Amino acid sequence: MDVKIKYKTIGHTIKSVEDFFGHLADIPVTLSYFPKLKPLVALDSQRYQWEFERMGMGGIHHDLLFATEFSIDEGSGLIRFAALRGVGNATLSGLFTTIEDDKGTHCALEVEGVLKGFKVPRLLHLPAKPVIRKQFDAMVSQFVANVMTAYG
Repeated sequence: MDVKIKYKTIGHTIKSVEDFFGHLADIPVTLSYFPKLKPLVALDSQRYQWEFERMGMGGIHHDLLFATEFSIDEGSGLIRFAALRGVGNATLSGLFTTIEDDKGTHCALEVEGVLKGFKVPRLLHLPAKPVIRKQFDAMVSQFVANVMTAYG
């Protein structure tokens, strides 16, 4: 069973965009704030393999593994990440946006993609998808909260 993911969140910090973005652009350190993420595997300077601790509940568990390539545009305050196809069991892409305002920095994170290969009995496909999405959303929300605490 595959599960489509679409997630967006926003935040604000009193830090300047240069300060906040400077921290955020250190990809390995920033991603270390992701819950349940095992140490990243650097494939090269801006490509990383992500592997998570086993996730699940109620006897349904999943090992999540995927890779992304990052592009950093300091001038625009953007950090994009794109799925590397053929690595693992997910394709996730997204965008960090940072914009300076009169009180600090407004930031947003968007993520979308597909988590693949969940082994769920056919009768549980329909109720399992929102549960899986909710677990993923909770992990991303915790990641954003951790980043805002560390950098904000």
